[in-house]
Amino acid sequence: GTSLSGALRVFSDDMRHKRMSLAEEKAHALPAKMSVPVVVCILPVVLMIAAIPVIVKMTAQ
Repeated sequence: GTSLSGALRVFSDDMRHKRMSLAEEKAHALPAKMSVPVVVCILPVVLMIAAIPVIVKMTAQ
């Protein structure tokens, strides 16, 4: 028969490759998943920071 250590080495290399591939796929999908929460949470704050000084200046005149 074949040596057990060789088979285990091949199996562990294959599992390591599969785990790395899965991690890369998840990492590539992350920006698309994060775009909606970023727009919902950050964009209103940025718009308020930009708009409030203009509104205050217009109402003060």
